[in-house]
Amino acid sequence: TMPMEKIELGLVSFFDYLNRNKDSIKPINLDSKDEIGIMAKLVNSNIDNVKNSIEQEKAIVNDNIRVVNAVKNGNLTQRVLAHSDNPELNKLTMTFNEMLEIFEKKIGSNLNQIVDVLSQYSNYNFTIEINNAKGEVELNINSLRKVIVQMLKINKEDSVNLSGVEKELIENIHKL
Repeated sequence: TMPMEKIELGLVSFFDYLNRNKDSIKPINLDSKDEIGIMAKLVNSNIDNVKNSIEQEKAIVNDNIRVVNAVKNGNLTQRVLAHSDNPELNKLTMTFNEMLEIFEKKIGSNLNQIVDVLSQYSNYNFTIEINNAKGEVELNINSLRKVIVQMLKINKEDSVNLSGVEKELIENIHKL
């Protein structure tokens, strides 16, 4: 194949890769020292740069998917760790991580535990609380539990006192 044909085929292959029509790309195999060879080296250098950028972007997407799946499963502690040479993707990743940080701070770390505890409370079971509570919702649920338990203890004491008063009333009625 002629050098210009190799450049043309290499550029077509490169554009197919850029447009995501191909999953891989090979450098232009041309070892001449003339202008065509210099052009081939320049194209190869750009192929490497774009290939690295695309691989970084794929890694960020996969890492985001990992974190989203963790959140779907109730885990708010995961963060996107992958980085890219693309500042806009890094900005998006940083913003996504900040959002997760706020969720964890405001809500808590384990959504499943929160739902399980609230479900138990709706069934009048106040014997459990959220372990290692740090988020505001978790802490407030545990505080609410303490208040409810205290109210139940007071109601029990009042019931015992009323029962004693009831017995005394019955005895007094019998005396009459």
